[in-house]
Amino acid sequence: MTPTANQRILLQTDLGLLHPTPEQEVQLDHYLSMAHAAVSRLNPDAPEDDALLSMYAAWIYRRRAGPDASGMPRMIRAELNDRKIAQAGGSA
Repeated sequence: MTPTANQRILLQTDLGLLHPTPEQEVQLDHYLSMAHAAVSRLNPDAPEDDALLSMYAAWIYRRRAGPDASGMPRMIRAELNDRKIAQAGGSA
């Protein structure tokens, strides 16, 4: 999965990295790819999925900071649960 420009910008903004180094760009793309693998079956053309993907990647990035950042934020968990319900035939 190659991250889109929108996904990268959303992640950079979320993390406050408005002018990342080339090395940081590689790292951020990797986190976006990891997030995409973890949050499979997303529609890459849907803006809400770009936002979910960037939020998830930002959480992966921040999780490295230590135990305080280890729990998944409720907002991300709720979005993931909504997607699971919709895929199961519900109306989320």
